[in-house]
Amino acid sequence: MIKEWKRNCPKCNKELIYYSRRGYWYGNKNNTMCRGCTRIVRGLSYPSRRGCYLTKEHKKKIAISATWRHKIYGHPMQGKRHSAESKWKIQQHSAGMTGKKHSKSTRLKIRNSKLGKPGPKMSPDGLRRLRIKRINEISNAKYNGGQIMPSYNVISCDFFKNINKKFGWNGKYALNGGEYHVKDLGYFVDYYEPKLNLVIEWDEKSHYDINGKLKEKDKFREQEIKSNLKCYFIRIKEREFNEELTTKNIYEIIKNKQKIF
Repeated sequence: MIKEWKRNCPKCNKELIYYSRRGYWYGNKNNTMCRGCTRIVRGLSYPSRRGCYLTKEHKKKIAISATWRHKIYGHPMQGKRHSAESKWKIQQHSAGMTGKKHSKSTRLKIRNSKLGKPGPKMSPDGLRRLRIKRINEISNAKYNGGQIMPSYNVISCDFFKNINKKFGWNGKYALNGGEYHVKDLGYFVDYYEPKLNLVIEWDEKSHYDINGKLKEKDKFREQEIKSNLKCYFIRIKEREFNEELTTKNIYEIIKNKQKIF
């Protein structure tokens, strides 16, 4: 829990909250006022710097100061998450061109500015080590019963291995015979147990929108697989994954023969 220190503005009696003991001590020692009162007082003697242009050197000093504070007192957003509304506002602010379109000449300028600017080049030795590393990964995957394509989630494979061992199943997944291919639809499923006709999909955060809802394309894909295989279909949300609870839920579904389609 984040600690808070409170005191009142000596001028307007507004409550001031401090998240560092040092700031609270400094405020008490110098009898500092709230921002509103400070601006009023400064306006009588000298103008505020609000809206003034900052030089590169000044910005660099501010960045160094902020980094130092975060190291000592922690980042103010540490352990927190933006709400869906805040994320949407940040996206709108970042977009800038929301609801507008670049002209053809502007698009051409942007395209030309990006051409001919390759990323940093690797040294010949770095490229050699990268080639060897990738070849070893492919070899290990191929000769240990795994798959090369499509890509797969290693964490999910550990869970699938555990449920196979716990229940005595022989479900197919990336590292156990490769992901099952639904040929009629052209889909690969993360886990498939043929005897039980059970499909388990492991969903990373990319499968959900900003509000935490499953994307429409994934819903459509799920319905197609259910209709084609007439199977049990279970989704595991990676963010909320709890191995013990998930294993228990899967067991209950199979035990009670509750078909989810």
